[in-house]
Amino acid sequence: MTMLKLDFLVPGSANDHFFSNIAFLKQSLAALGGHYADARLVAALGEWETPEIPPRWMPYLDGVEIIWSNPDKLPNPTYNAQHFDRFDNIRPDADVAVICDADVCFMRPFDDVLAQIVRDDVIGGVMAHYHFPIDGVRGDPEEDWRRVALGTIGKDISRPHPYLFGRSPEDPRVYAAADRPLAPFYINYGILVGPPKKLQQMHARERELIPLASQFVEPYFAAQVAVALSCADLELTTIALPARFNFPNRPEADDLQPGELDQVVMLHYMFEENFKRSRLFTHERFYNAFMQKDLSGVDRVFQDYVRSICGDAYPFS
Repeated sequence: MTMLKLDFLVPGSANDHFFSNIAFLKQSLAALGGHYADARLVAALGEWETPEIPPRWMPYLDGVEIIWSNPDKLPNPTYNAQHFDRFDNIRPDADVAVICDADVCFMRPFDDVLAQIVRDDVIGGVMAHYHFPIDGVRGDPEEDWRRVALGTIGKDISRPHPYLFGRSPEDPRVYAAADRPLAPFYINYGILVGPPKKLQQMHARERELIPLASQFVEPYFAAQVAVALSCADLELTTIALPARFNFPNRPEADDLQPGELDQVVMLHYMFEENFKRSRLFTHERFYNAFMQKDLSGVDRVFQDYVRSICGDAYPFS
């Protein structure tokens, strides 16, 4: 495949948690080689006292472009300052931009999807795990989406995609995708990939819709809901990618998405049943404890991958 100009843009806060996650993400891209190793990695960081990388992290974040978000220290409860800065700092001449979280690693190349994004001028992402709650309750997805869409963009929207796992984690497991409730392009914001112009077109509308969506859903979910509303309102072409492109370390993931774990592209180590993502890569003590655990399932796959690119010794001494 022709070498592409890629941007990977992540949000975070200026602390060891995120510095360490970003350092590991950088290593995962380097391990893939080619245009992944050559990609521009941007970290939009808020919650800082002075706009400086601590000396201990400088060798491991060399080449990472840091955006010091929210310099006026305005209230930022949902971290939208960092979120917005990612879109504002996409290179216009990039072939593809990847908006992703810091607690992810790229385990396999995905040239086929990159080629599709460029060829078809589309936005891609992986569906959200479950339906969003309203006032703490996950209700009927069809009724909720109709009400939210009518209340924000003034029209109902199509809902062609099944949720990744189902309506609610409290429900009995739904093994057949055809039996899961449907949603619009409601992605987990762990990854969103597309051409710069399309992403920025979507994001301009997303910014307008986040305050409106927040009147219906909890603020934590407003941006994800606004993505779905924006894409529908602007009639943007989207693709719902398989779970392997944002595979979470949830215990039910391999059970409900069989076969995807064997071909994971991006693993999202967001759940903390067996380790703390905020500490894992910050200190030798936590790293060693993780590497010595007897794990299974997705966390074992993650552990083996970490060992394959970092080794048994703590990599950020």
